[in-house]
Amino acid sequence: VISNVAPRRWAGVQAAFSDNGTVAWIPAPTGQRELIWVDRTGHEEAMDVPPGAYDLLAISGSGTRVLIARTENGMRAIWEYEITHRKWTRIALVESETTSAAWSPDERWVVFTATLQGEKFENLYLKTLNTAEPPVRIAPSPYGQFAQSWSAAGGLIYTESDKPTTHIDMFSIFPGNGNKPSSLVATSGDDSHGQVSPDGKWLAYSSNVDGVRSLYVQPY
Repeated sequence: VISNVAPRRWAGVQAAFSDNGTVAWIPAPTGQRELIWVDRTGHEEAMDVPPGAYDLLAISGSGTRVLIARTENGMRAIWEYEITHRKWTRIALVESETTSAAWSPDERWVVFTATLQGEKFENLYLKTLNTAEPPVRIAPSPYGQFAQSWSAAGGLIYTESDKPTTHIDMFSIFPGNGNKPSSLVATSGDDSHGQVSPDGKWLAYSSNVDGVRSLYVQPY
């Protein structure tokens, strides 16, 4: 059990996992933070990154790159950090303290949430890492969106919040090519933290629809 992990508002905690089982997390409280690797045995190793006002957003499947929200001189931005080369690359300026992000399975794209077009709440943006093309807004919505996970089998899983009767609902979309989102879970509770199994057959998520936050699994 890893304790004292910084929260990410209603969306869980600031931690991410790679495909090889390594977990990276940010300890509470907020402020000047260090990034720490933790393996399955509980061994901790500080990353070669100076302490800063970081929010860990996502770790790539290969475990070699991380997406971080970083605030410097009053400006908040999403950055890619290449661990092996110790290289920082700024992806986009953002204003929200609750931004989120996810890696594409091939690590060529990222999705993040921001208000780049004057939206009232954060919406999803798709950005390629191989060109200087600007981010593209996908699945526009009047509700706040939050990236959860992205897999080859399940596509991008995200939530929309502040719905009048269902509050937080879960959707999926395969970004690009004009694809439209599909509704996954829309109960009267807060449905979030969606993950699709590697074979694409099952969806795991958390919900408090029964009054207690619980884990649910259903066919995908």
